[in-house]
Amino acid sequence: MQTVISRGAGVRCKQCDSPMDILQTEKFEKTWAYGTIAIGALFALFGGLFLGILILIGGVYMVRAKETISCCKRCGYYFKTRVQDIDL
Repeated sequence: MQTVISRGAGVRCKQCDSPMDILQTEKFEKTWAYGTIAIGALFALFGGLFLGILILIGGVYMVRAKETISCCKRCGYYFKTRVQDIDL
């Protein structure tokens, strides 16, 4: 899932010199994140409690992690962006 934060944000593409969009995307796939949570819960119940809780925390991080990128809609070039002016 991609959320468009800003269209044509003023940054020019290095490849084709067109304005780039700023997108906020998921950092990890949700199936892997929910699978990690399930494995962590099972491990906490039937295995080691400490390691299971650490795996659960990692899974929750994977669900909530977002990534902000600048993406060119013409050629597809993209790179990670730090956006401090826009409230996410």
